[in-house]
Amino acid sequence: MSDGPSPGSEAATANGDSGGGSQDSDAETPPPPPGVPDATDTGRDVLRGTADGLQARVDDLAEIAEEARDAFETPDVPELRAMAYCRHGLWPVLAVYVDRRGAHAQLGNPHHDRLEAALNTWLELYARCYGEEMSVDFSVREAAELFVSTHNVRDVAQLLTDVPER
Repeated sequence: MSDGPSPGSEAATANGDSGGGSQDSDAETPPPPPGVPDATDTGRDVLRGTADGLQARVDDLAEIAEEARDAFETPDVPELRAMAYCRHGLWPVLAVYVDRRGAHAQLGNPHHDRLEAALNTWLELYARCYGEEMSVDFSVREAAELFVSTHNVRDVAQLLTDVPER
């Protein structure tokens, strides 16, 4: 009784496992940026947590985003670093939200606000890779809806920030 792909399949697609010849193939998976743990294989770990585990995961995601902002270095290859922020930062945030919504288990405040702050930090870091300084304030719901539509974290970041311009 699903309206689309399961969160697990969306997570696989976001990580380049779609099998559709996407330019986001596993062979091109960028390493995590400075200060960011590798999230390529964390889809199953991020999803389906208990309420206590979920809140702890959101706290971890928010802390990692703050640490990544502090550790930001101007990249030599903006596209690679931007994709790394998408895969290792933005994607875990979206995976938590999409999974929780799919399970009809909403996050209460302040954890929803912390998840949203992490989302916006990742989007700002993505834009900084291209030399764009911006302060964004997107809702995690808006980003998740784009993710469900596009199945691609890079597209989500580009559509929300308009960086780089199309």
